[in-house]
Amino acid sequence: MQAQNYTYQQDNNKAFSIGLDMPVAIRNEFFTVGAGASIKGEYPIGENLSVTAAGGYQILRVKDAYRTEEGPNKAGAFIPVKAGVKYFLGDGLYFEGEGGISIETNYAKRKYAVIALGPGLMVPMKNRSSIDFSLRYEDWGSSRIKVLGIRAAYRFDWL
Repeated sequence: MQAQNYTYQQDNNKAFSIGLDMPVAIRNEFFTVGAGASIKGEYPIGENLSVTAAGGYQILRVKDAYRTEEGPNKAGAFIPVKAGVKYFLGDGLYFEGEGGISIETNYAKRKYAVIALGPGLMVPMKNRSSIDFSLRYEDWGSSRIKVLGIRAAYRFDWL
């Protein structure tokens, strides 16, 4: 089997990904771990730089201490919408920064400003596609909710 010699940062193609997310609330009194799904589009603006737009749906489990007959028993549901930049470092490694909003769809129905930063790794596959793994730190709403996010996505180029 021949090794694949394909570098995404030099192709400058538009890309699209669909992924599974695992948000983990850190330093938060109310929420714990969660799950979600997301989509992301990428548009190259330089040899190693792309702009991104992403959206998804995430749930965060309510901590057991807050689960009562009178209190919330469901997970918190959120719709994050973000835009950002992705800088490719080489060999599939990249660093990404995003900003946007996360809309709570139940309970308080708040809107949180979101800032997210983190590294990622793309593992090449056949037919100009890859598996995209990323880790990010997110701050929602002036430190109200802090999330460590893990994402695994199927990413493919389109011309």
